[in-house]
Order: sequence, then structure tokens, then C-alpha cells
Amino acid sequence: MPIKIKKKIRFEDVQSEFFTTLNHSYHQTNAYSESSINFRRQSHIDRKCICTNESFTIFVDNIPVIFFSCMRTSENKTIGLNVFGGRPCIAIQNEKLITIKMEKLFVKEVSVLIENTQGTIHHRDFLINGNLSTLSKYLLKMGADSRQIYTQVIDLNKEESEIKRGIRKSYSSLINWGLRELNVKIYTKKDVSWEVVNEYRKLHILESGKETRTEDSWRRQFTMIESGDAFLVTGGLNGSMISAGFFPCSLDSCYYGASASNRDLFDKPIFHALLWVAILHAKSIGCKWFEVGEQLYPSISQPSTKELGISQFKAGFGGTTKAFMDIELSVP
Repeated sequence: MPIKIKKKIRFEDVQSEFFTTLNHSYHQTNAYSESSINFRRQSHIDRKCICTNESFTIFVDNIPVIFFSCMRTSENKTIGLNVFGGRPCIAIQNEKLITIKMEKLFVKEVSVLIENTQGTIHHRDFLINGNLSTLSKYLLKMGADSRQIYTQVIDLNKEESEIKRGIRKSYSSLINWGLRELNVKIYTKKDVSWEVVNEYRKLHILESGKETRTEDSWRRQFTMIESGDAFLVTGGLNGSMISAGFFPCSLDSCYYGASASNRDLFDKPIFHALLWVAILHAKSIGCKWFEVGEQLYPSISQPSTKELGISQFKAGFGGTTKAFMDIELSVP
């Protein structure tokens, strides 16, 4: 069987071949799609950080066997491997086709990248089928540190009524209140405009009390919606946007990316209805999974009161808590 390596390959170019071979319990995140990476890259560009794509895939008879998504980022004389904005690099492998020979070839390629690194290699293992990836085992043998992280995922293959039963009881009245009192609208590539995204941007600035990122970064998000890689859900009142959420999506998966709400207007939480509408929309466009977001626990990550509150809010929408593993190797 001829084995070859393709460099600088995109997540979209290999994802379908990989994920059709994985079991149903694995959700395919689109956080590594080209549009998502370009959005996160903007923050590095704004800081004059040099970024180069080091992704590669090992193919056997033109079938991908191991895919490695990573970027080299150079800033302040530090060179690290990750995928922008704190997103760790990933390695996905086809257990049915991988051999010891292919694993050795993969490790050889990774070791060359490590030799040219003077910082931190940050890798996230999705523990597909409960197994550590070849990259995880290699980095751990090299002395890397590891910690488990948790995320809340809703199975959209279930009926809407079953998904709704998984929601925290106290949320039902809040969702109904939002659907009744707010003008909730979904913006997709069919009808999105920069004016709408810019209004969301201004709402975010109002909530944050400052502009946390550049307009170019917001235009990246606009481009994601225009290209069908995300959608926006807004809540309006008296002609003004008072709440909004941004949701990146793929053919298989959707996740809660970011949101902003003018909390001074009501004594009731106003985003519950928008998140519920987003979950239903993701299901309607064929997504199988909806990733609500990271779950934090006081004894593990020592989160702030605000962070713990956000985690508890996300958990209230039901679903399953899945464990990933973050691995970091510091290279002197």
C-alpha cells in the first residue's frame, strides 16, 4: 500500500473520510474548519504575530489515516504549536487502517516540528472511542503534562420533545418568556448583513464596557455566516437588538461560540430563548451534535464565580458531559 504525506491540508479536505468511520458517540467539532481558524487567526495578525500552517495528513491509497491540524505561532521570541486563539492542535486517526509503520512515520514528522519549537506544544485529544491518540502517547512519553477538560454536548439525533425534557425545569418559563416578549430572529447566509453583525458588535462593546477585539475580527465572523459556516440568533425589543448569539456550524456539528446581552433591561435572563432557538435550528439544518460548551468544576479548574455561573447555565440545557484531554509539552 503506497503511503504518502500531504502538507498544509485543510480540516474540510479529510473530515468526511474520518468521521464516517468513527462511532456515533463522537461529535465532530467544526472548530478546526478553515473559516473558524481564519477568524481566530485575526487576533494573532492584530498583534503582528507570525503564523504558519504546519498541518499534514498521512494517506494510504488516498485514504486519510492520520490527520494533524496545527499552526506554528511566533511571538515575543517564543515559537509554539497550537491552532490560534488558545485553540489546541488536534490529531485524528483511523484506528481501522493505522499500522505501527504509519505511527512511526507520524511521530517522525511531529518530532521535526518539535525540534523547531521553542515554547509550548498544546494538543487536545478527543479520546475517540475512549482511546489516547498516537500523538498524546508520544507527547506524554516526552514528559508532557495533561489534564482532563469537560464539555456539554446535546445529541440532536433525538426527537425535539426528548431534547426539551433534558432542559432544567426552571428554564422552561424563561424560554417561553423570551419567545413571547422578544423578536427572535435567525440570520444565515441567506439574509445576513454587515449592519446586523455590527449591531451585535456594538452590543458586545456595551456589555463589555470596552472594545475587546478589532473590527477586522468581527468581519471574520460576518464572513463565516456569509459562507454558511455559522449563524447568528438575535433578540430584539422595540426595534433594538438586546441579545445575540454566534454559532459556528458544519454539516455535522454546531457549537455555542459567543453571546452578548443587555442585562440592564430586565430582571429576567434574556438569552435562554435564543440558545434554545439555536439548538432547534442546528437540528433543522441536519447537525447531529450541539456543543453547549466547557464544564468547569471548583475542585479541578478553580473557576471564578462568573465562570462557574456560565458553566452551570450551559449545563442547564441538558445533554451529555464528555471528557477530553489537554496535553502540554514545554520545549526549552
